[in-house]
Amino acid sequence: MDGLYPAIEMAGISPDLILKWMKETGLMEGYALEGMLLELTRIKKIRLANGETMVTKLSRRQRSILEKLGLCA
Repeated sequence: MDGLYPAIEMAGISPDLILKWMKETGLMEGYALEGMLLELTRIKKIRLANGETMVTKLSRRQRSILEKLGLCA
């Protein structure tokens, strides 16, 4: 899982900040940082022929994580 840390740091987010969010939202009870990030890396974006971008269907776990982080309605 070491490969996930450079990716989130390149995005400008420190692992410590993500751990803080996980503690505040209760995600630490069900996930380790690596497990949560791995689950989120499975989300795919596709670009349609008309140029529109869509996100593929989210799993229950992905939706739950995003909702707890306030990133999904």
